[in-house]
Amino acid sequence: MPTVHEVFREIVQAELASHPTRHAQHHREFALQRPREGQKALEYLRRRYAGVFTGPVHILDVGGGNGGFLLPFAEQAMVECIWIDRHNSAELSYVAHQTGVGVRRALADATAIPLASQSIDVVLYVETIEHVPALAVGREIARVLRPGGICYMTTPARFRYLFQKDPHYGIPALLVLPDFLQRRASSALRPTEPYEVRHLFWSAWGIARSLPGLRVVEVTSKNWEGFLRRFDWDWLVLKKPQA
Repeated sequence: MPTVHEVFREIVQAELASHPTRHAQHHREFALQRPREGQKALEYLRRRYAGVFTGPVHILDVGGGNGGFLLPFAEQAMVECIWIDRHNSAELSYVAHQTGVGVRRALADATAIPLASQSIDVVLYVETIEHVPALAVGREIARVLRPGGICYMTTPARFRYLFQKDPHYGIPALLVLPDFLQRRASSALRPTEPYEVRHLFWSAWGIARSLPGLRVVEVTSKNWEGFLRRFDWDWLVLKKPQA
């Protein structure tokens, strides 16, 4: 019987093949690698924050996209996974139907998460903050996290891509421009692709201000140690202080 990851890869490849002009190579690689990235995050978090993973664990994937990042978490015992996004994921629906993997799905706006306060142990906020009203969503994340809960997040570091192709549309040096000019340039250069980026952050401090009530406890970078990680990160972990 095919594994969950094999079924996911099959449906993602079929979806990408049906839209050959809409998905550049970097989009294809991003979509297909989500379970692998999720597995790495799961292993890291269970090792680094073992106390959060004791007993039943409730995990929320905010802006979960195709659902691939959440699947390794959903395969674990004693873990309840909740996926929320404004748009349905045909990929996740297919995988759940074919394999029975347990993921609760909610079509909702993350500025009003339909969950009780302090009901979640771990929030996955992966490649999402740059697409949403960050402060409004951040307040909701802080509300649903229990005291001591953590938020694992990734978002492209703006400094990393200043003089490279931007990570969403592949336009060279796009991120040198202010946000409103990025939208204009992208519309001119990629007229068939709607520009869906609100803001890429310059620093970890800017991210922290968008998640009020949470404290940055870790900034990880493959390129830097110490202070400079705050400007060029791979992922961040934020924690809700104990009451």
